[in-house]
Amino acid sequence: MLLRYPSLEASPVEPETLLKAQRPEDEGTDLWKVTNRLQESLIRGGVSDSRRDRRGRVRSVRALNGIDSKIDINKGLWGLAERMVNGEPLEVPSVAMN
Repeated sequence: MLLRYPSLEASPVEPETLLKAQRPEDEGTDLWKVTNRLQESLIRGGVSDSRRDRRGRVRSVRALNGIDSKIDINKGLWGLAERMVNGEPLEVPSVAMN
């Protein structure tokens, strides 16, 4: 979530929401499937949960349209996946974009 938003409070959904599979073939806990689910949720958007804005509307992750922002998210996710595979601590780079 911190790859895309400046803080967890600024994000439109809870981080756990991004981990939910949208299709049966996306279910699983291996690093590849989890990374793919995160990538799809952060880039395609459309994911929502019970968080609401000041007007009471349900908040959701908006789709990214710019190629630069998509590349930044993909690089960040790939870097985090590499760190997990290598047993390194997960430090999220500050790539936050709006």
